[in-house]
Amino acid sequence: MEKNNRNRHFDILLVEDNPGDAVLLREALRSGHPPFAYTLQVVTSLNEALEKKSVRPDMILLDLDLPDSQGYETFEGVKSAFPNSPIIVLSGNESEELAMETVARGAQDYLLKENIINPGAVVRAILYASGRHRVQRQLVSAERRFSTVLESTVDGLLIVDRAYRICFANRAAQKLLGEQNLLGRSFPAAPVTPNLDSGVPGMEATFSVGDRVLSSRISETEWEERPAYCVSIRDITETKQLTQELIQAREDAFRASQAKSAFLASMSHEIRTPLNGMLGSATLLGETQLTEEQKRYIDLFQRCGTVLLSLINDLLDLSKVESGEMTLDESPFDLINRIEDVFDLVSQKAYEKGVELIIDLDPKMSAMRIGDAQRVQQVVTNLLSNAVKFTERGHVMLRAVELEEDQIDFRVIDTGIGIPQDQWDTIFDSFKQADTSVGKRFGGTGLGLSIAKRFIERMGGRIQLKSIVGQGTTFQFSLKLPKAMSTATTVSETSAVQRVLLVSSNQNLIPVVAASLKAWGLELELASGLEAAKQLIGQPGANYHRVIVDEVLPDGDALSLLDIPNSAVRVEAIVLLFNPLHLSAKVEAYRHLGGVDYWVKPLKLTSLRHLFDPARKTRESASPLTIAQDGGADRLRRAGRKLKILLAEDSEDNREIVHAFLRKIPMEIIVATDGRETVDKFKAEAFDLVLMDMQMPFKDGFMASREIREWERAHGMARTPIVALTAFALRGDEKKCREAGCDYFISKPVSKPRLFEVVALVAEAVCAKS
Repeated sequence: MEKNNRNRHFDILLVEDNPGDAVLLREALRSGHPPFAYTLQVVTSLNEALEKKSVRPDMILLDLDLPDSQGYETFEGVKSAFPNSPIIVLSGNESEELAMETVARGAQDYLLKENIINPGAVVRAILYASGRHRVQRQLVSAERRFSTVLESTVDGLLIVDRAYRICFANRAAQKLLGEQNLLGRSFPAAPVTPNLDSGVPGMEATFSVGDRVLSSRISETEWEERPAYCVSIRDITETKQLTQELIQAREDAFRASQAKSAFLASMSHEIRTPLNGMLGSATLLGETQLTEEQKRYIDLFQRCGTVLLSLINDLLDLSKVESGEMTLDESPFDLINRIEDVFDLVSQKAYEKGVELIIDLDPKMSAMRIGDAQRVQQVVTNLLSNAVKFTERGHVMLRAVELEEDQIDFRVIDTGIGIPQDQWDTIFDSFKQADTSVGKRFGGTGLGLSIAKRFIERMGGRIQLKSIVGQGTTFQFSLKLPKAMSTATTVSETSAVQRVLLVSSNQNLIPVVAASLKAWGLELELASGLEAAKQLIGQPGANYHRVIVDEVLPDGDALSLLDIPNSAVRVEAIVLLFNPLHLSAKVEAYRHLGGVDYWVKPLKLTSLRHLFDPARKTRESASPLTIAQDGGADRLRRAGRKLKILLAEDSEDNREIVHAFLRKIPMEIIVATDGRETVDKFKAEAFDLVLMDMQMPFKDGFMASREIREWERAHGMARTPIVALTAFALRGDEKKCREAGCDYFISKPVSKPRLFEVVALVAEAVCAKS
């Protein structure tokens, strides 16, 4: 979109009688750096605007209340004078009814005057109105072409409902049936009605009208979203085939109706590609030696890029929902893993603000479920992100409990700013926040809750909220997610009774851990600080299988627990819970210690279950640090291995980013700049991993992946992991990539932690084979 507008010039007509508002709009356009050239004419009344009829502006910014005209009268006058120019209504009235009515009358957008001080809002409104106007003109053009074809055909065409009443008739049908007004009348009965009742699509019949013999073909269709029949009528003495034209006209109409979705998807791709280089460079720059001022600028750059990426994703989701194209995928998935993965996304922001995250999942809840995993995860992501955004202190908790008949009750609880009760009904509206001042303070578009609500309702659920201003908010929803078959082994089935000591003063964490351990048949003792823990461990006969220690304690460093003489310690293993922001600083101090696990907060149910599984892997191989910090580099060095990576990427900037991300990992990267070269190089030598850009010249990543898989099968080769890297991020794109043969999917801009996670998995597999 932006690329298309750079070579375009907009003639903008501003109809505004308030000089101050006119100055603000002019300044907003100037400082907003719009991706287009423009000229701005200002008039102060309706009559002055009508005098500009010969100008034919590309965009009109219209104040409804003018000295010589008010309200809808103003709009209708301008619309009549400039029928081909898109109109953005400017108003100080926040009435939703007024906004909806003006859009219904033909306005492309409704912009509150309080937002004209925001340059970005004004520019976005112009771009949106221009794009929407273009789509509408395409739709009108397609409809006219379709109507022209229908009315010009020599065949008669009728739509009849299941009661055989005529809903639509073209001119040829009126002529062939000898009637001008057919709507609502019954279709000629005699030999045709039995054919309709037979319900056989495509049944042909003949009947007479006057001295002419007509042929009809009956098929099932829909009219205004209801079942109906389409009857084509032809004078068999003047047969002429127009089927192809009708099909083409239908396709034209369909393509025009999909213009909005295609526009958004294209815009997403065009923005994501440069955004990958921008955010990747910022990440790398942030890892260099910087002054405090430079660090603040880098942090600002990354936050703004993340907000932009979130906005793109929200707009794509909203477009899918509004267009009715959203379909649900009913497949088995691990609900607990999906929920816990969301906390990895929001934990950085939460702990930067000093907000504690708590995962409270029913320990008896079956993890494997059947449903739309991606939609469930998106709902949880949106609600948790919203809670973290509006919580300055305290905690954010997600609680999930299994009810009867496969119903899962979800609650997202925060100690944030709260929502006034008179805003509860509107908080889920698109682009709506409880207070405009809140939006300015915390940022965001107001789309997250709207999308979550629509997804929940599409999955058969309902969302509710309770909130107290200044104390916090609880969002509650339930979904029916049937159990899927699972071979997972619970702690209670595999372990004898074990004693556990929890050292923590966190009153939100303690009941969560206690409920899980009790459900698994384990014994729990509590210590609120280090001194209390040392006394319990040092008591005669004390024997603990695990000691779980919170990093934040009121009376000292968690490491001092290890100062107890070895002869006095009767502990199989100690687990330290770290704030993720402190992990890199603490890990070197603990890495050399035996019998010590270190976990990143928040504490996860799967991690807790894993701790008491006798068959669990050692900390060395399962440590989250390996994935989070070095992408498997340490594991590779100890194994004396290098990863051989084929990087298929046509963008030099993106290749440089990937190289820089992986520079500390023992590896050798071979570069291919198009799909054809990628396949040739893969066939020429063996690789441990392929990083595949899905949009490349000559042969795209989809074709290249399929050819690689076919070549592996033909030569009896083991499957080489392929990671799809793509700037497309619609729901179906990941499925297309996996169908083409890719094992992992990373949307651009490429996240370094996500890339490291995938590379670490490959490194682990490679080292295991050595």
